[in-house]
Amino acid sequence: MPPRLIGHSAIRSQLAKRFETQTLAKTLLFQGPDSIGKKLVALELAQKDLCEKKTGCGTCEACRLYLQTNFIDTPPPNLLFIAPEGKAGQIKVESLRHAHSLEGGIFEWLGTSLGSSLHKFVIIDDAHQLNSTSGNMLLKLLEEPPKNVYFILITHRPEAMLPTIKSRCERVVLSPLGSNEIEQIALSQSWDRGEIMTMLSLANGTCRYIDSERYDRVHLQMNTWLKILEGKGDLRDIDNLLEQKKQDEDTASNLWLRESLELLLSIVNDVKRIQDDAEPRLLFYADRLRIISEREIPLRQLEEKLFDALRHVDRNPSAIMVLQEIAFLMP
Repeated sequence: MPPRLIGHSAIRSQLAKRFETQTLAKTLLFQGPDSIGKKLVALELAQKDLCEKKTGCGTCEACRLYLQTNFIDTPPPNLLFIAPEGKAGQIKVESLRHAHSLEGGIFEWLGTSLGSSLHKFVIIDDAHQLNSTSGNMLLKLLEEPPKNVYFILITHRPEAMLPTIKSRCERVVLSPLGSNEIEQIALSQSWDRGEIMTMLSLANGTCRYIDSERYDRVHLQMNTWLKILEGKGDLRDIDNLLEQKKQDEDTASNLWLRESLELLLSIVNDVKRIQDDAEPRLLFYADRLRIISEREIPLRQLEEKLFDALRHVDRNPSAIMVLQEIAFLMP
């Protein structure tokens, strides 16, 4: 069952109004930080269209179908939900052509009608993970979109998408969530109120660490980087980071490495903020960050190295080599 949607009220209202007045573009690109509810906003549109009251009431038979489905194995009749598959985390052409083992494939599904008053929605999550073949196939669909079909592409990395695909989309930019909104979501998922502040420090306006197991892993990574920057660690701590990756079998290697590098970059940015007499964003770690800010660390060189590593992380570099090169810059 999908979680209750919290936040983005202005954009949701605008989308609903434009959908009702038939002024909404047929191809949309929902972009914004990871884990802020972009997928839920897209699903809400599809649910409202199928809802007997056209409000997403949550009580009619169609809404109950939405609230009970997992969207991939048993999707509602007006929805085709496509997401990356496997450890490589790519959307391959088979995901488009044979999505959900559709009889006749996606082209036949798109060509059938649910009736003059209903629409079909193709929602592609993490659209930046389309490979070149699947991207080109999608491009052909977007060049002549079927009648009564909406395509909604979702991404937190628009820069990694094909320019030709982006040029055919109307962009809908969703902003980070407010702390109060994330706190509501955390409390609804049985978080202890005393632990939420730490998660908020790391989350940076997102729900990316709302899963407690993922939060524990990231908290451990953060402590490892802080320990090294404090001068209390060594290369064995890098081995500990890699051991964490081995335990996280569900995350693709390059995605894990990206997250680890982004965590270190957030520390570097906060240390620079402290040196400029500004408040750090990672408030829970503020005392340790202030100690680090007094050490002789080549922050600019470290930052440049992190940006360079992040630019190449999609090429699946050796994680141990990347992390060790970065650790050598920390005295």
